[in-house]
Amino acid sequence: MRDHAILMRERHPQGAREIAVVPYGFSWGAFLFQALWALYRGVWLTAIVLLVAGSAVSLLADLLGLDPLAGLAVQVAGALVLGLAANDMRRFELVRRGYRLCAIVAAASLAEAETRGIRALVEEAGEQPGGASEISHSQGLQPLAKGSM
Repeated sequence: MRDHAILMRERHPQGAREIAVVPYGFSWGAFLFQALWALYRGVWLTAIVLLVAGSAVSLLADLLGLDPLAGLAVQVAGALVLGLAANDMRRFELVRRGYRLCAIVAAASLAEAETRGIRALVEEAGEQPGGASEISHSQGLQPLAKGSM
């Protein structure tokens, strides 16, 4: 089981809500694909920094006459740090874009975390007057019966 952050943003034109699910912990995608991962996830500034830093490390290693193995070690260390911090950077970027943290759920997969998070949001909205119908309508969901999942 892994913890996942459930973030939500109100979309004003239709009144619909956008939900994002971001796991906690190490990101293999960010470790293996660095700048491509950042571009795919929409973390644009990070992608630019990664491209510039990768080029700078290679250029600096050439200028200093470092062994290619030393340059590779520096790049692997940078990828490791990115893998450790990638999901934190995604959450930070989503909050900067107007998302708010709604819940943290433990789940074995991303799909299970999304299901649990939506269920928690529907139950939370059900406690507020008229809230459950608003969420279910805007997300295309039907209100869940207690214990149905």
